[in-house]
Amino acid sequence: QKALFAYRTSIHESTGFAPFMVTYGHSPNLPIDVILGSSKTDAQLLPEYVQKTQTALQTLFGEVRERIRAAHLKQKREADKKTVEESFHVGDRVWLYVPA
Repeated sequence: QKALFAYRTSIHESTGFAPFMVTYGHSPNLPIDVILGSSKTDAQLLPEYVQKTQTALQTLFGEVRERIRAAHLKQKREADKKTVEESFHVGDRVWLYVPA
């Protein structure tokens, strides 16, 4: 569980956010937050909390979508650098792979 928590709270290169943040819209409350009194459990009215969370998640999802798109394009450019275009003409001898 410790490894999963570490993974879920670590910022990912492609999204720029931790999976926990993308899923729940906020960072997790840690035991040290409660001890030091920096817990985010203020007494908000439920409708305000829901609206605030929904707005935050919509904004976050839009940003994650853009970052994933940018990461995809970067990975494609890198992969394309290793691609060699081959051109064949009628009569050229080629190897034909036929899986058994």
